[in-house]
Amino acid sequence: MRQSNALNLREKYLAWEKFITEGVEPEAMQPVILESWRRCRDMRIATDSVTIRVLPADALAAVLEHNRMLLRLAKPIVRQLYALIRSTQDIITLHTMQGCIIDIVSDEQIIRGSYKEGYRIGALWTEENIGSNAAELCARSDQPIQMVGAEHYNRLSHQATCYAAPIHDPNGTLIAVLNVAGLATHTSPYIMAMTTMTAFAIERQLLLQGSYDLLQRSFDLMSDGIVVTDCSCQITRYNKRALDLFCAQGDEIRQLSLKEIFDAPDIYKRVVCEHRHISFMEHELSLPGKTPLLCRISISPLELDHQLTGFIFTIVKAETIKRITNQMAGNCAFYSFDAFLTQDPKTQKILALARQIARTNCSILIESESGTGKELLAHSIHTSSLRKNKPFVIVNCASLPRSLVESELFGYEKGSFTGALNNGSPGKFELADGGTIFLLLVRLSTYEAVWNFVQRVGICVMSWPAPQEVFRQTLRNLLLLKKSLRAMQEKTDQLQSQLQDMKRIQKAKSLLMNQLGMSEADAHRWIEKAAMDRCVKKREIAETIIRMYEL
Repeated sequence: MRQSNALNLREKYLAWEKFITEGVEPEAMQPVILESWRRCRDMRIATDSVTIRVLPADALAAVLEHNRMLLRLAKPIVRQLYALIRSTQDIITLHTMQGCIIDIVSDEQIIRGSYKEGYRIGALWTEENIGSNAAELCARSDQPIQMVGAEHYNRLSHQATCYAAPIHDPNGTLIAVLNVAGLATHTSPYIMAMTTMTAFAIERQLLLQGSYDLLQRSFDLMSDGIVVTDCSCQITRYNKRALDLFCAQGDEIRQLSLKEIFDAPDIYKRVVCEHRHISFMEHELSLPGKTPLLCRISISPLELDHQLTGFIFTIVKAETIKRITNQMAGNCAFYSFDAFLTQDPKTQKILALARQIARTNCSILIESESGTGKELLAHSIHTSSLRKNKPFVIVNCASLPRSLVESELFGYEKGSFTGALNNGSPGKFELADGGTIFLLLVRLSTYEAVWNFVQRVGICVMSWPAPQEVFRQTLRNLLLLKKSLRAMQEKTDQLQSQLQDMKRIQKAKSLLMNQLGMSEADAHRWIEKAAMDRCVKKREIAETIIRMYEL
């Protein structure tokens, strides 16, 4: 195998020499490499020397900042690749589309020894600087490139073999190039495959990060506080609204558990032990050292493939619930004093007095005949007051059964009477807290006429938004996204496992080649045949070979 490789390198060198000295173009050369040779010849690039350009410090800092996420996600994957191939390959570099090196993985002795200035953060690998190289051609062609020995235009690079694979962002745009370099005498088709798979793994990580960022933005856009815990009730995720509700920093919440936030044994038992769902139960929450917060909470177990993964908490301030309830019930004022069109002096005097009273906190009694506009005046007073952004609740006392007056006005708890709602109900005074409650007192005999008038002039307007359904749909989408993220992670783990398999097989082949004098092709066929004969995977055969020779 080594002899054959040496002959191949010799042929490549002779083809390169004829091109440089006589202008003869080799027929068997890869078209993308031959085109690069032509460009280098036209630019009169030196063949026996290189001039390495390095970005200035400020420009390099901007490039590194622009690729900060890429570097953070790629570094552990690239270092894992180097651990697999370091026995045969020397250096792994990560390049921008402009050829700038932004990451290097290698032994310091190699960089200080043979390569010097060419391998450093900020060095520019372009045709104008070093001639034809795999990283540049990969960026130009958007495809994996392998360059061996004299396929490099510059003579100083003839001792090297380079493998380059493109890296794309989640939108499919080429953003970087992964380059693996080693000695020309250690070429292997498996290194090209491993380089390409590593680039693909980096792309998967970028996609996962993008999905995670989208998920977090969706969390943060929610108007309700969301807190997610693991199975042990330790908080793992939260949105900005949750931080605002608790007046806390992220580190403060992350260190807490369910028991510390919800100091209620019954809640803990129902949720954690029994895995039951709790829907909008009123509870007082507090962080250590923070002001208690009265709110309504919903708690649901999170399951994936019928396995409990944690719990999700929805936290809504009690006053927010009241506001939504008022909106759904139409508890808001629609009219102002501008709705009155009159030239009557007495009426104008009443309106002027009402404007003055609206600026106070006085209780107001409006008396008049049915159909003269008491409710319209009440609307106007509310919209002109300091409470105009608060609820405006209308109660028609004549329609209330005598037995239910107290419960309707002041609310009730569950089980208070036959037919009571399971979760209880807030009273009209509670709904109107901070705003205005308008008690409409009419004789029962005149109620129908008054109601017909209200309907005719359009005072009673009902709007029915559906925030709960919107919230439920958002949670469904988030859960589906989480499932998709889990599938992506499993794919990445599978790729990592394949990389490990290739490393073990390559090591076993090397042992066969060194110990038995096999060629690489013969060693590969032997492992493949042994696996087929025993109906096992090639990795198991490789593991057996490694253990045997290690012993």
